[in-house]
Formats: sequence, structure tokens, C-alpha cells
Amino acid sequence: METIKIIDLLKGKTTYKYYTKYRETQWYNRDEISEYQISKLRKLIHHCYDNVPYYTKIMKDKGIDPNTVESMNYLKKFPILTKEIIKENYELFMPINSNNIKGIKTSPTGGTTGSILSKRNDANTRSSIWGSYRRFYDWMDIKPGDMILTYWGGHISKPNFNEHFKSWLSNRLRHTIPFNAYDTNPNTINLIIKCLKSGKIKLIQSYPQALYVLALKLKERGESFKIKAIMTTSEPLMPSTVSCLGKYLVANHLISMVVVKLVELHMNVKLIMVYI
Repeated sequence: METIKIIDLLKGKTTYKYYTKYRETQWYNRDEISEYQISKLRKLIHHCYDNVPYYTKIMKDKGIDPNTVESMNYLKKFPILTKEIIKENYELFMPINSNNIKGIKTSPTGGTTGSILSKRNDANTRSSIWGSYRRFYDWMDIKPGDMILTYWGGHISKPNFNEHFKSWLSNRLRHTIPFNAYDTNPNTINLIIKCLKSGKIKLIQSYPQALYVLALKLKERGESFKIKAIMTTSEPLMPSTVSCLGKYLVANHLISMVVVKLVELHMNVKLIMVYI
């Protein structure tokens, strides 16, 4: 786990701390999980009430008391948040205590819905996400040093030199080979297939649609590959895609991470469905 610590130092995160915590919480019983969820929700609600103007107004207008969080049903008191609402009230979502929050960064969403939104997150949030990823890797028997191929990402805005260098070094330390799913160059698929032919790739992380296109290309070429695990995100993993992958990209573990609006087991915004 020294690699995680090095990346934490490089990027100013605390991934290892969260990874250690999530290795513990994965064994919680139902009551312990519920208690953990509610304690995190209480902290979130108080933060929003005290520091996020949009939610301060919502809670005052609707008479929502931040001191009455007793279950996850508390979230039903709030109106559903849409991308349109965020765009219309963008500055109201910026915490007034942002100067006291470590490592706030603004970055675009992937744009898979056809509408890119600038989003903010802080170092703790990013650390939590990467800590949960490392735990997912454990579940799939992906070990430090195993080669990972990512086929996602890519934004209209380009990173500056420092960001590009940190990402490059981070990928090297994580043994990750990145490909841009929005790159329409036909040679991209050929390069991915070349990586798969090396036999070194243990995990593929991608969007379901991008994987489906890749599987169809393998079908055309009469090729198939066996790897340890596949992890998808952003889009639902449809049965037709699962069937196609099962013929041309055969994996021991197939995990779909679908974005949800409610709070998950560890206050993450990911839902896990496992196909084995």
C-alpha cells in the first residue's frame, strides 16, 4: 500500500485513511451501517444548513430542522435536485466556508448526458472515492501492481502542465493505461486491442457503451480476451451488453457502478451490482 501513500503525498489526499476505514466498515452489520450512515448524514446536513446558501434557504423556507436527523428518510424532506437547478443557482451551492475546506477543485462532468456541468469537490471527497475504489479492487482480487486499462474520461477543457504531469505520474504509479472514450480516432480501438493482446491487463474500467463498441469490434475481428475483472460506471449495464461482453471480453468479476442520488453505505454516490 506504499503506492497509495505516495499518490496521497503527490495529490494532497488521504486515500489510505479512507481505504483503511472502508476495509473495516465493509464488515459492519445492518445496525452498525445504519448508525454510520446517520452520523455522516447529520454532519452533511449541518454543513449544508450552516454553509451552503441554497440549502440554508430551502431548509428555512420548508421548516426543515437540521437537528432532527434520525433516519435516512430525512432526505425525503428535500426537493429533488436537477442539473437545471444547479445551473440556475450555481453560486448558491458554493459553501461560504470554502476557505476552510482543503483542496477544492472545479472540474467538468463527463458530458455523457449531452450537457457538461462544472462541479466542485474537495480533497476529502476525492480521497473517499479513491479509497472505495481500492476496496473494490480488493473484492475483485486486483492487487497493487496489476495492470489496469481505463477507457473513459476526456473533457473539452484541457489540463494545464502541472495537472497533466500529476495525472501522468499517478497513472504510472497505479499501473494504469488510460484511453479517452471520446476519442473518435479509429486507431484508439486498435491500441486497446494491442494492450489486451499483451496479456498484462487485469482490470478494465469503462463506460458500458464504450465497452459494447469494443466488444463488437472484437466480434468483427473474431477475437476474444479473458481478464480478471471489468468495472463500468456512469451508464446502466444492460443485459445485452453483459451478454456481448460475456462472449468477447470474458471477466471473472463484472461490477457496474451506477450513479444514484441517495446516500450509499458509506456516503458514496455509487451503487454496486455484481455479476459473477
